[in-house]
Amino acid sequence: MRRRPAVPMVSAAAAIGILGVFTGSASAASWEVDTGIVTAYDPDELGYFNQHGDACAIGLPIGRVCFDRGDDGIYVRDEKKDGKSVTGYWLTGNRKGKCINKAGVGKWVYCSKNFTDHKAIDIWLEYNGQKFLVTGNT
Repeated sequence: MRRRPAVPMVSAAAAIGILGVFTGSASAASWEVDTGIVTAYDPDELGYFNQHGDACAIGLPIGRVCFDRGDDGIYVRDEKKDGKSVTGYWLTGNRKGKCINKAGVGKWVYCSKNFTDHKAIDIWLEYNGQKFLVTGNT
């Protein structure tokens, strides 16, 4: 009996492996990007945050970012009069996103999200190449 070469089997296995690599990278979460809506709601004045799993990132010269578990809202405040927008970032489970404040200095904006309950959420601002992060619960 003549032996068949193993090349077709190896080629098929390589093709499946390569296909797996491409499908794996295609399923990676992409950024959800929202421009926030101006709100009169001031999390600082109401003292609501840091209760019941809510979280606020440390105030920075550029702004603040907060998460409100009650309404699944990401809040971003611009603190620097420089004509630039401020972006609050968030990550929970396999979702990640940005809430952009283009309203200007001294204003809070709101980005409405619908998060899965009882998951950790990271929120942060980036400033001078550093990430200032806080973790809360959805």
